[in-house]
Amino acid sequence: MNNAFQTVSIEQLPDLKDQVAMGLDSPLVVTVGGEKKAVLLSTESFERMLGEREVLRRLALGDLEFAGSEGHPMHEVLEDCDLLLEES
Repeated sequence: MNNAFQTVSIEQLPDLKDQVAMGLDSPLVVTVGGEKKAVLLSTESFERMLGEREVLRRLALGDLEFAGSEGHPMHEVLEDCDLLLEES
């Protein structure tokens, strides 16, 4: 995926319907009067972003648990991971 953003004015959106229908290669930043107002991206990119955000959230929670000595022994975590993998 190309990580470059394409900026378009809101007036250009009707002209981009074919591009959107075929799928977006990169996010479109929509401007109104020169100000960035919205981002349009593919559902695949959005779902990937949500998944990545969840991983980061869990890592941050793990760091907080570790800092507060609330963590779990590694062997327990790995056993839980194995059980989750077996279920899927």
